[in-house]
Amino acid sequence: MNREDDIKIRNAMASEIDEIGEILRASFVTTMAPIVPEAANIAFNNLREPERFAENCWESFRVLVSGNKIKGMLSVVDDTIESLHLDPTQKRHGYGSRLLAYGERSILERGYQLAKLDVLTKNSSAIAFYSAQGWHIDHEFTGLEVGDVPAPMYRMHKDLK
Repeated sequence: MNREDDIKIRNAMASEIDEIGEILRASFVTTMAPIVPEAANIAFNNLREPERFAENCWESFRVLVSGNKIKGMLSVVDDTIESLHLDPTQKRHGYGSRLLAYGERSILERGYQLAKLDVLTKNSSAIAFYSAQGWHIDHEFTGLEVGDVPAPMYRMHKDLK
């Protein structure tokens, strides 16, 4: 792991939209593409989804930076972790745990005592990661993936009290 003082979580900047888009694309291709319905993969390729997401939402992202390079990003809305993505080459360095803890603190500071997130039911590595961080599965539901394609998901929660 990198030195503690070399790692920062901060607001994303407009100049980082392309880098954020690259992380989102790599994250989808390595993690999501194998487990989402085929229609979502087709939409992903046809819609420039990671680039569109980065361009439209970068102001809500917090990025984890180490060595002047973005290693991952996080988006929190109200009481919900909306998005947490790492550069796939940077997994198992503690960056995901740091981003998640940052998101949890943000939710608590907003006055919520229960945090939520949604995860694909087939994303076993993410489910294991969240469970190890104290998150619990509430229920299964049909959510929407890229291109508004229905996909089975779990709603997870964590009591922050």
